[in-house]
Amino acid sequence: MRRARVARAAFIPFTWIVALTGTLLLSACGGGSSPSPPPPAPPNRAPVADAGNDIMQVIQSSPVALDATGSSDPDADTLTYRWEVSSQPESSAIELDDPASAQPSFAAALTGEYVFELEVSDPDGLSSTDTVTVTLTNEPPVVDVASVDRIALVGADVSLDAQGSSDPDGHELSFTWRIVELPAESGMQTVYDGPVQTIRFDSQGTYVFELEVDDGYEPALLTLESFDVTVYTVIVLDESIIDAEFDPVGERIVALTEEELLTIRPDGNRAAVELPAAGKAVSVSPDGAYAAVGHDGSVSHVDLNEMRLLETHSVATSLGDVVLDEYGYAHGFPDTGQWVSIYSVDLVSGAVRLGVEDFVRHRMRARLHPSGAKIYGANTDLSPSDLERYSIVAGAIDGNYDSPYHGDHPFCGNVWFDPDGELILSPCGVVVRATDDRATDMIFAMRLEGFSATDRIRDAASSSADGRLWYVVAERDGWAPDHVQTYDIEFGRRAERFNLPLVDAAGERRWFADFVFASSSSQAHYVIATDDSGDSERQALLVRRAP
Repeated sequence: MRRARVARAAFIPFTWIVALTGTLLLSACGGGSSPSPPPPAPPNRAPVADAGNDIMQVIQSSPVALDATGSSDPDADTLTYRWEVSSQPESSAIELDDPASAQPSFAAALTGEYVFELEVSDPDGLSSTDTVTVTLTNEPPVVDVASVDRIALVGADVSLDAQGSSDPDGHELSFTWRIVELPAESGMQTVYDGPVQTIRFDSQGTYVFELEVDDGYEPALLTLESFDVTVYTVIVLDESIIDAEFDPVGERIVALTEEELLTIRPDGNRAAVELPAAGKAVSVSPDGAYAAVGHDGSVSHVDLNEMRLLETHSVATSLGDVVLDEYGYAHGFPDTGQWVSIYSVDLVSGAVRLGVEDFVRHRMRARLHPSGAKIYGANTDLSPSDLERYSIVAGAIDGNYDSPYHGDHPFCGNVWFDPDGELILSPCGVVVRATDDRATDMIFAMRLEGFSATDRIRDAASSSADGRLWYVVAERDGWAPDHVQTYDIEFGRRAERFNLPLVDAAGERRWFADFVFASSSSQAHYVIATDDSGDSERQALLVRRAP
């Protein structure tokens, strides 16, 4: 018997079996390979806000634009924008025209820093922020006012011109003029608009203007130097006036210098006559046609219409004052000799007659009464001071007497008459009556209002053309007269004050009055004044024309 053959088993590794098994299984399911799953989506990222660079610029009326277009999103998402005003200058209330846009704008009226915060967001709500600072600057206007004379005349036009003003930033300018100081009597408008103004002052006194130039953001203020507004036209004289009288008929001043006799009219026209010797005093005839000039040892006769020296007659004294009557006699009052006589000189023949011999005090100040029949005088170096009256008869002095007062009232060395010759004003403000009855002549009438014991009238005049007024220039409390004060003649009450103008625009000096004259036919009056620097060589005629 044949023995059976046994097959020998082969060894197969386990890992192969697994792999083969897997291959068979996959083949059994349909065959072929399967793709890998997609990777997960990346996470959302936040946008980047960019509010732009800080801005510094001159403020303008046009809007300022902000710019967030530099903002970005790393995922390229569409962004939304939200702007807010973080801070702004006090009193500012700006608003953005479109806070949700990438490029909003705003208009500002104030300079300073404006801070804006930008927030940008993506559709998933992620956001980021940034800030930008806008600084708006401005340079104020430069104010430039054209030079103008600080001394102005009431009723005359004065031009104020600020057209030279400018703005460094090119802004359009507006101009406002304000009067911040003016006299109480003025009724002027006080606010004016525009670069150029024509001003007409309505009252004397001090006016101060302030100019505001505004560029719309920051005004510039300039206070102008004050205007000294006066009623007087100033005519500077080349001569030094020693004595002066008024010709009411010809409306002119007759003024004496050391070498000449002048006539000066209100318009400044002058005529002169050379004198043979230094003059000391002048008197004008009542009709204004002639003048007498007193010298040391002589008297001159001048025709004022022809401005011609007629004669010079010798007298045996030095004449400190002279009175020319309507009959052609010059009555001279000596300035030396203690107790002296009055020298009455016939200006045609030169004949001399002495009056009140050795009974007149030297240095007497005398004036012809409006009646032409008498002279009143005041002594200047006796105490108590007194007044005297001298009658004129046929060209000679005939009789005299003094006032009934001997120290009861101060008279202070000069006399002036009211227009009718009924009252006499003295330098101490005392007013007495003038009559032809000795019992009532030189009797006290009143004292001007407000006169103190130290006040002294330097010169005075009177007129009925303006309501019967005294025109007075007086030294008060030792101060030289810097104004003309008028008084009501009937009661002696203060009326109107006229301040004398400044000497020059620097405003450091003012004219001081030496002589005052009043027109008999209008409200005009005239002043001869000296520069208050004390320079007696610098004088002027101040003319206040009738309003």
